[in-house]
Amino acid sequence: MIIQRYIGKEILLATLAITLVLLLIGISNQFVVYLADAAKGELSPALVFKIVAMHLPSLLGLLLPLALFFGIMMALSRLYAESEMTALLACGMPYKRLLQTVLRPALLVTAIALVLNLWLAPYYLYQVTKTLAEAESDLMTRAIQPGRFQASDDGKYVLYIDRISASEKRAYDVFVAEQEPSPGDEYRLGVIASDSGYQMQDPDTKDEYIVLQDGYRYQGNPGEKEYQLMAFKEYGLRILQRQAKFKVRESAMTSMELLSASSRDEQAELQWRISIALSGIILAMFALVIAKVKPRQGKYAKALPGIITAIVYVNVLIFARGLYEDTTIPLWVGLFWVPLLGLLLAAFGIWWQANKQ
Repeated sequence: MIIQRYIGKEILLATLAITLVLLLIGISNQFVVYLADAAKGELSPALVFKIVAMHLPSLLGLLLPLALFFGIMMALSRLYAESEMTALLACGMPYKRLLQTVLRPALLVTAIALVLNLWLAPYYLYQVTKTLAEAESDLMTRAIQPGRFQASDDGKYVLYIDRISASEKRAYDVFVAEQEPSPGDEYRLGVIASDSGYQMQDPDTKDEYIVLQDGYRYQGNPGEKEYQLMAFKEYGLRILQRQAKFKVRESAMTSMELLSASSRDEQAELQWRISIALSGIILAMFALVIAKVKPRQGKYAKALPGIITAIVYVNVLIFARGLYEDTTIPLWVGLFWVPLLGLLLAAFGIWWQANKQ
């Protein structure tokens, strides 16, 4: 038991360290995507952290089996390189006991990955889709960035807001330049300046408005003498209209919805979630086979074969999903032939290595 706890501790510590590194890389990639949208004014910077945080369950569900694979390889390769594993096996520790020691954290990681992939990740990916759709239609949280001139999608409005109070849902020091149709298929320029404003939705038409308060409206064309000046207490302006697009992708559907679905894409998504979780056990068995090194080789001698093994396995799984979605693979085959094939190969490798001890 002491030996098992020692080896298990080494595996879990290495797995935790690799998980943090891989998670940092995944989060950084998500930040790059959403920060680019925020820089273009398509997303509020305040929402970037919230959306990236909601991607954590899906990232963990994908990265945990890989982190366990490399964690086992690092831990066991160090024990082999420093002759500790050789001494343990020479003193009578059966290879079966080593397999049991490796499979315990693998079962734990697989259970966690199943919970993440089947329940938590779809829920939070649905929340991401919903948040992006709401942000797209919410003027005060989507596109309006204080201190910047921003044009509407049709190019007929230019809006400037000095600052926005998120708690009050109000904008301050608002400037709007708009083109209005006039007789003769011409447009007249209107300029509006107000002290503050807020967003409002018409209960009947569901149109979004900015209601400006305590300001002035100037109307006319440059170079002409005919100008109109109007002071107002409140002025409603329909601007930057964009309907929220809320289409739920397969990755954001609940597992129960996928279970009763008839589409190949939706069935492939459910099998993908389960297959990724089962990869924890299969990759752990592969790691046990690959991690054995000679003392003079060093603990990183099998790093390259390990990376190649992980890449090949994941890409075969992705390839199988593509074939299934393209109706190349029959329905009864699905994606589970990949984990089954991996399990058979890993079991054969363990049997071969155990007989060589």
